[in-house]
Amino acid sequence: MKIRPINLEIRNISYHIDIYDLEDKVYDVIFFYDASYFSGNTSTIERTVFVIDEEQCIAELDAQYYIITDDDTSNYVKFVSSIYEFFTTPNALFLLEKSLTYLSESNFKEFINERTPVWIARYLLSENKSLKNRLERIFNDNSNTISRINGTLDFANIYVGLNRYSDYYTQLTFEIADISILDHYNNNSEGKLNELNISEYEKQILDSVSYFICNKPFVIETGFSYSRSLNEICSLLFLLIDSLLIYGPEKIYRYSTDWDSRLMIQYKNKLYSLNFESGD
Repeated sequence: MKIRPINLEIRNISYHIDIYDLEDKVYDVIFFYDASYFSGNTSTIERTVFVIDEEQCIAELDAQYYIITDDDTSNYVKFVSSIYEFFTTPNALFLLEKSLTYLSESNFKEFINERTPVWIARYLLSENKSLKNRLERIFNDNSNTISRINGTLDFANIYVGLNRYSDYYTQLTFEIADISILDHYNNNSEGKLNELNISEYEKQILDSVSYFICNKPFVIETGFSYSRSLNEICSLLFLLIDSLLIYGPEKIYRYSTDWDSRLMIQYKNKLYSLNFESGD
C-alpha cells in the first residue's frame, strides 16, 4: 500500500513531538488500522496509516491527510489485540505486538511516543538499512528511558511497602554496570550465578516483577480492573527495559543469595540488572 500526503503539515509522533513537513512524494505504508466513527445513524470507517520519512521519523496520517496511490494490501499481516486491529508489513509486526498486547488503550497511546524510536530502528534493521545519526543519538542518550524506569520502580516500591504488612524490607532497583562485574558474581561464594535461556528473556522480566508486586506470575488481564492497573506496571517496566536493547539481549543471568536476587541482561558490554533486595 502506498500513499501521497495531501496536507503536508502533519503531526509527527516520533521521539520529539513537533510539526514538520512531509515531502510531496509517495510513501510506503508500514502499518495501518481502521476505526469506525458514528454520527447519528451513520457509520464511517477511516483508515490511519503510518509512514517513515527520510529523517527516519514515523508520521501518523489520518484519512484527510493523504490519498491512496496503491491500494494493494495483500502483503500485510493482520494483528488483532483487545484494543486494535492493525495491519502491518511482516517485518513490522513485532513493532506493535508487545506494546499492543501488554498495555491498555490509554497507556498504549501515551507510550507510543516513547517507543516509536525502537520501532523505527528495529524495522530499519530488519530491512538491512543503517540507522541515521538522529536515531543513533537517541539510543546513545537513554537517560529519559532510565528515568522512566526508576520512576516506575519508585511507585512499585511504595505500593509494595504499603501493602506488605510487616517489618520485612523489600526493594526493587535497576542498575547498569560494566560487563566485567560478572566475574564478581561468578566467583562470589555467597551466591549462585545461572545463565538462563535467552528465549525466556521477556518471561523472566515479567514474572520477576509480577511476583515482586503481586506474588503471582504475569498473566495478561483484559478490562480495566484494579489488578489490570498493577499488571501494567510490569508491562511498562518490561517495555521500557526492552527499549534500551535496540539490537536485542545477548545473554541473561539470574544471581541469587539468601537475601536478594538479580536478573541481569548482557547487552553491548554492559549488564542491565533488576535487583530484588530483601531483609529484616
